[in-house]
Amino acid sequence: MPQDIDPHLCTHIIYAFGSITSNFGITSQEWNHKVLYTGLVNLKKINPDLKILLSIGGWSFNQTYFSKLAGAKANSGIKTKFIKEFLIYLRENGLDGLTIDWEFPGIPTRGGDAFHDKYNFAQFVKELRVASKEESILENKSRLLITITGAVANPMLNAGYDVEKLSKYSDYIFLLSYNFNGCWDEMREVGYLSPIRKNFNNYGSVGWAIQEWEKLGAEKEKLVIGIAAYGYIYRLESRCDKNVFFCGSGRKFRECKVSEPTFTELCINFGSNSENWTHGYDDYADAPFSYNDASPPLWVTYENEKSVAAKTEYILQEDLAGAFIWLMSGDDPTGKYCQKFYHPHANKNKPYPLITVLKNGLNK
Repeated sequence: MPQDIDPHLCTHIIYAFGSITSNFGITSQEWNHKVLYTGLVNLKKINPDLKILLSIGGWSFNQTYFSKLAGAKANSGIKTKFIKEFLIYLRENGLDGLTIDWEFPGIPTRGGDAFHDKYNFAQFVKELRVASKEESILENKSRLLITITGAVANPMLNAGYDVEKLSKYSDYIFLLSYNFNGCWDEMREVGYLSPIRKNFNNYGSVGWAIQEWEKLGAEKEKLVIGIAAYGYIYRLESRCDKNVFFCGSGRKFRECKVSEPTFTELCINFGSNSENWTHGYDDYADAPFSYNDASPPLWVTYENEKSVAAKTEYILQEDLAGAFIWLMSGDDPTGKYCQKFYHPHANKNKPYPLITVLKNGLNK
């Protein structure tokens, strides 16, 4: 719950998710959103610099609403209504900005318009930015932030993102830099969730995504990389014989994504069944993995404190804006379980271990 969050842990907290109504107004996907909004906004009493954003959309959202809204004429009823309502909605709830989480513009199988979304999305973000600026001047208030999420692979990136314009009118771009490998892999090979780098052309890595966004015109100081507080568990086709450290990325899977445990759940599983797991780390990819010699054998890809520390170094090296965690509740909020597994001799629990590593690394 919001009251359990350290107000100084993050610079921004994104509430996910808001939604677009059938008549193009704004609402929340949660029944108790007013309570949650109030709890988050109350954190600002302790840390006035904290920003609370509302994210609209997400993977399960009906993406056709975005396509219709972005494609509407500037003075049309639905666009005028939405822009007016988003300003009022955020102000009434004490929120500081909006995140458009459109997954993904220009992709017909995701409800997108392959011919018009790319232009319309950039234009829509521009209109939101202009409206927020005009409202801030008129009301003599701080301007509401306008942010977006961004794809990190093709065809999504090329199909739906006018990167130069989106970068110009967005305050931040939250790159969905995880899920680089998964069940959709035609070769049926396991791979790391979010490697910083890969062999060959580096495609399918955080490094490739940053280079591509920059090449297409993004301002690096607006790019925020995503870090997953969950993992994927695969069932492999065959056992790892002698050295499990060579039984990682590229091995064939028998069944993809048996489950999608949070980082907390992984810590519990690893700790309670420690004799069954072997843990490794790929120094080139900066990615951890774990192996269980079950029948059939299991292989897990996820983030841990070491890989997050490597990402903080990468962020500083590349002069990026920062990183975000998806999602906070998966990062052991009590600190009880991951502390027990990773730091058994520590004197006290460390809540939000991944976010804490991120914060300390970026603030050093």
